[in-house]
Amino acid sequence: MDPRQEVLLHMHLDDLPDISVRAYNRLKKAGLEYVGQLVQLTEEGILSLPAAGPGTLANLKRIIEKMDLAFGMQLSEELQKSFPL
Repeated sequence: MDPRQEVLLHMHLDDLPDISVRAYNRLKKAGLEYVGQLVQLTEEGILSLPAAGPGTLANLKRIIEKMDLAFGMQLSEELQKSFPL
């Protein structure tokens, strides 16, 4: 993982550009605070969140792909400690 991506993992979800209110609320309700937590989830994991549907998934996927990140990322043990699920 390059240093730029590692910095992005520490970004708070409320600082994400273009995140919809609905997507943000679903993630907060699930207890997620950081991009590093979000990218550890799979697409199926996003869809399993209460009231999260295809629109929420599409919004989040577009945002993280612009950051050169993806769902289902395997983080190092050190980073996993920083971003527990």
